[in-house]
Amino acid sequence: MSSIPGSRRRAVNRSSEDCYASPSLPSIESSSPSSGPSPSPKRQKRSSGSSADSDESMGDIRVEDFRVGGPYLCALPTLNFALPEQHPIYRKWKSGLERGVVDLLNHHSIHWQTLDLVDRRSARYDDDGKTETVIVPATRDIPDRSWLNACLDIRNLFQLHNLPTLNIEIIDPRASAERSTFPVFEDDKIYPKWHDLSARICELIGMEGWLSLECFRRGTSPDRQNNPPTIVLSIPLDAPRTWKAERDRITALLDDEGLQEVAVEVVRSYVWRTTDMDLTSVVLPDNAWEQKAQLGMSIGTHGSDYSGSTFGGFLQLLHPSTKQWNTFGLTCYHCVDSEEGSNDSSRLSKDVKEWRETGMRVDQEKSANILIDQPALKDHMKRMELIKEATENWMKSPVRERIEAAMSNNEFITPTDEARYKRFQDNINQLLTIKHKAEKFFATGDALLGRVFAASGYRFTPCPMRRQLDWALIEVVTPRIGSNNVSPTGSYRDEFADFSGQLMEQPSVNDPPHGSALYKIGRRTNFTSGRYQGLHSVHLGSWKTDKNGKKTVVVTEEEAVTRKNGLQFCAQGDSGSFIFDVEMKFVGLLFAGNMETGVGYFTPAAILFEDIKAMTGALDVRLPLS
Repeated sequence: MSSIPGSRRRAVNRSSEDCYASPSLPSIESSSPSSGPSPSPKRQKRSSGSSADSDESMGDIRVEDFRVGGPYLCALPTLNFALPEQHPIYRKWKSGLERGVVDLLNHHSIHWQTLDLVDRRSARYDDDGKTETVIVPATRDIPDRSWLNACLDIRNLFQLHNLPTLNIEIIDPRASAERSTFPVFEDDKIYPKWHDLSARICELIGMEGWLSLECFRRGTSPDRQNNPPTIVLSIPLDAPRTWKAERDRITALLDDEGLQEVAVEVVRSYVWRTTDMDLTSVVLPDNAWEQKAQLGMSIGTHGSDYSGSTFGGFLQLLHPSTKQWNTFGLTCYHCVDSEEGSNDSSRLSKDVKEWRETGMRVDQEKSANILIDQPALKDHMKRMELIKEATENWMKSPVRERIEAAMSNNEFITPTDEARYKRFQDNINQLLTIKHKAEKFFATGDALLGRVFAASGYRFTPCPMRRQLDWALIEVVTPRIGSNNVSPTGSYRDEFADFSGQLMEQPSVNDPPHGSALYKIGRRTNFTSGRYQGLHSVHLGSWKTDKNGKKTVVVTEEEAVTRKNGLQFCAQGDSGSFIFDVEMKFVGLLFAGNMETGVGYFTPAAILFEDIKAMTGALDVRLPLS
């Protein structure tokens, strides 16, 4: 979930789309017969979801084109949870409040379909505070004041019932249309101009207050070619003001450059890289407790039930003295940072502060003594709880009690009941076998993967093209050294490749072709595919602090992967994953992602290997040959 406190984002209470400008479109007048010159094409603009290009609100009601309500509208997409019947609002709802809402909707001629009282929360971000909402799916044909007036009257009704925090939301299905992100085409006019253009945009908007500047084809169509090239500027979720002025500066620059076909979108988002999230939203697989470590499996700090992240796979370093190849595990530094989640430098230990700023050297391995488990203890404990719950439910099952009673009395059991009983009992026995193996795995210390050997900290490569560095090598205990087979278990097939246990190969000397398929195996989203974006993403970072405690700004250019076929490529908890191409060549290390666009960011293999050599003194770095 979000690393931004929900209370701060709630206070802002804005749409995840801060503002938007479409490509220049011919005006209505220009398409009609006329003897005069055609008017210039115009861009259609929106702000906070409103084509009035203003953050419309009246009282505590927010107005968007296809969604109106308040006092709080959570960010889309959403999850709805039923309120229990004993909830005090539910009792009022069934005691006349529901009827009152229906009357007001009809009075204002709202074309509503259903209405329901739910606990409504964002599927992407934390929602602190009250989120009980009366949700009204409806169709909006005319952008008049009827929805606003209905919401104002319904809010007054809530006040009369002493429910000042109850939200009302009228929403057209078009508001929930998911936006897809694709690489631009190489023949798009902006493609060869992006490097210089992005630098000029940075000068226009300044070096403060934004997170990333990127260029994709982006829109609501599932087809890449039907979405316009779009400059996407990400700002923090809790940014206190709208960025319409910056949007307009960018569109003016695009028009001057003859790029009227390029849209501009400012989104409220965040670039995730932390591990302070619930990895247990995905159940640990049955093969998680194998002696040989597996790429893509979860890892966590030894003995800690704090959420972990992903083990990328294995690398080999050529020792400068012995000239022997030694095998290590690889993940991100933030996945093994012993004080990860703490951003207050004044509270960091001296060692952690040093490691973050300058990296962790080989000679600090033993004193640091950062031990790592695979799988993460929190994942393990959650899977044990689920097995216990399944076992208890089976023991209380009326089916089991009835059939076992019939067995003990030598009564007739139908073949259907007998088959059902056997199926359930076999499943429980299998789960108990897994539980026994898993608990023994941790009890005997076999879960220990190894100790952090060296790490980059949060550093940057030198100019001219700065990159973020975020890696950690793990000295894996000998019995747990495995291989980089893709995939570790089972197989994966798509229209480009068939992966069925082959060994991952050495990286190519060239960058992947723009738009080509890339893959990763991660703890959160497992085996996924995406598309390589040849245009670099510009990131604005402010982690470094000077001796006076003031943060300094660093601009970096990062490699990016978009979703493919509308499917998620990565999510929080996937940091540390190996990224590879259709030929199973290693491409880089996933270290972060953009929550709103779904784009993942990675350190390319060449830069990663060079920094590992510099930090460790190794003569060379490669993937294992077997």
